[in-house]
Amino acid sequence: MSARRADKEQGEGLYQEALRRQKAGRWERARPLWERLAQRDDYRDRAQPWLDGYRRFDDKIVLAYYYIWFKPESFDASRPGALEAMRDIHPVLGAYDSRSPAVIEAHVKMAKKAGLDAFAVSWWAGPEQSDTLARVVEIGAAHGLRSCIDLEACDQPMPKIEEALRYFLSTYQDDRRMLRKEDKPVVLAWGTWQHPPAAWQSLFDRLKAEGLEGYYLPSEQGDRGYLGPLRGLETYTLVDVEDDRLADYFKTLAAHVRAYNETPQGQARPAQWDATLMPGFDERGIPGREYGPGGAGWKDRRNGAYYRHTLEAALASDPDWLHVTSFNELAEHSHIEPMEEFGDQYLDLTAEFARAFKATAFRGLL
Repeated sequence: MSARRADKEQGEGLYQEALRRQKAGRWERARPLWERLAQRDDYRDRAQPWLDGYRRFDDKIVLAYYYIWFKPESFDASRPGALEAMRDIHPVLGAYDSRSPAVIEAHVKMAKKAGLDAFAVSWWAGPEQSDTLARVVEIGAAHGLRSCIDLEACDQPMPKIEEALRYFLSTYQDDRRMLRKEDKPVVLAWGTWQHPPAAWQSLFDRLKAEGLEGYYLPSEQGDRGYLGPLRGLETYTLVDVEDDRLADYFKTLAAHVRAYNETPQGQARPAQWDATLMPGFDERGIPGREYGPGGAGWKDRRNGAYYRHTLEAALASDPDWLHVTSFNELAEHSHIEPMEEFGDQYLDLTAEFARAFKATAFRGLL
């Protein structure tokens, strides 16, 4: 056999194997084959669209909100003052302490099983929370899970928010273990609606002047007027959206982002649309959230059917990222964390959904 013929057969073999791995969803094993094929003159044009797809694939992040405030007594429904909402919460890990490295490692492994790229750690400046955040970052990185924060800014005055952000960015500005966009650490913030967009922009400008800069996203913000200071729109909970309106609701928010990105400001600093996946929700056992107009609400899990409904609505809006509400907001019953009642069911569904989302990077290629 001539060398030319052998080389041609080798190239075709690589190409067919790359396609086979791609169709099987073995993306990370297919990628190096496409990279090899892109070095060949006779396969470069066929390999390049796949490499472009992998760039889109890498940009498709699936994160989950992660809460670090639990202690063993949080799960003791018999103690005075116990939350009624926690009476039916039975983690497979038992009554755990969020500060425990063993607990954090177990949660990180669960997150990886679920196909998550990052934890958005609910955080506010303070020694205990900051120490726990540092453990999550360290342990997560050891298992290939990135971290960012969901800044608990609700009901906080702007000087306190500035102090907290200055601490976080001073600590993690250049940390490669963090979830990053545009080479900046990702910062989500809850409660952005309590201050006008100009106040947020002024804060971010002051921090930038000190060499501190995040990639700022909201958790719960659908007002397009915040685009600019914030780099996206997102809705944390779907409890107030009627099921048959969810897809249109997502598409409306996505349209706001795309319209902004057509403006000169948006072309210079584009925003993103992050859709929410939520397995269910029930806050009726939380004091002060009594059921009624404007009060507590719930979404029945329906054995995973509601979770799948949120995925279908999300994918129809062509999101940039997916946010899972939540990994372990237990009192609100939005968790995917394994429970005695349903085991790994919601981890497995999340892994399925993450794969479906990331597969859209290769749309039109198979």
